[in-house]
Amino acid sequence: RLLCASPFRLNFAPYDKFLEWGYADNSIRFFFSDNRKISCACFADAKTLITAGEDCVVSVYTVQTSVGKQVELQPRSSVFGHKTLVTAIAVSKSFSTFVTASADGQAFLWDLNQLTFIRKLPLVRHVECAAMNNVSGEVLLCSGPNVLLYSLNGTLILEQNICAEQEDYVHSCAFYEGAGSEWLENHLIFTGHSKGRVNVWRKCVLAGRWKLELLRRLDHVDFKSDNDRNTDAGISCITPMPTCVYTGDEDGRVIDRLSVPFDLSTTMTRWSDSMPFDLKRNTAPAYKS
Repeated sequence: RLLCASPFRLNFAPYDKFLEWGYADNSIRFFFSDNRKISCACFADAKTLITAGEDCVVSVYTVQTSVGKQVELQPRSSVFGHKTLVTAIAVSKSFSTFVTASADGQAFLWDLNQLTFIRKLPLVRHVECAAMNNVSGEVLLCSGPNVLLYSLNGTLILEQNICAEQEDYVHSCAFYEGAGSEWLENHLIFTGHSKGRVNVWRKCVLAGRWKLELLRRLDHVDFKSDNDRNTDAGISCITPMPTCVYTGDEDGRVIDRLSVPFDLSTTMTRWSDSMPFDLKRNTAPAYKS
């Protein structure tokens, strides 16, 4: 292997590290020559970044920022357990927990404060995307056309195939968590699919078992087409906000869907980019102690 070096660099055996000098503080610094890529990343808050890569290591950093200065990453710690590259990360700041899933179907829950292992979720399949609910602590894992919903204790609540077409799979997912301390009549889950489709689901009990009931379908319409058909791009990102939801597709389009009053319990209808929707929320009364 041919190794290149600058005037102030030395490579040394086994050649996975190198040494550099010539800095203003007269320090000697050692670096890893690792060029493996980061496979996924997630912010727990404005100052906590979680990354994972092809080396199967999950690392947590403290982000330091200030006006007029460069962003600095201070490593906190790394956690180990995966044997293949990590494909999805989701975090719940309110429960101080995050979940990681790898290509071999392993999913682990971690303590965000102590950076320690909590438990392994009963899953043996590849995960495309994941989400955690900051209100209930529920964990949503999406594998192919199926969604798996777990409690924070690792109990499987439901598993359901939610794709109408055989070749479709869940590209993205998200929980609607309301605003502040509001009470929600419907516990809503968003899933993104191919051909610009976003489905809105309600968690309910049918025949004594938890199920996801389809309430609405939101569409990314291709306005360049003659018949206003859906775009062919899959929905790669969903971000529900207290009063609206942002959806983005693989073509780089981001749609801001405003909210107007309507009842989510009515039958499912088709919605275009320009049509808003409501999330039916009820604010819980505040009580003084």
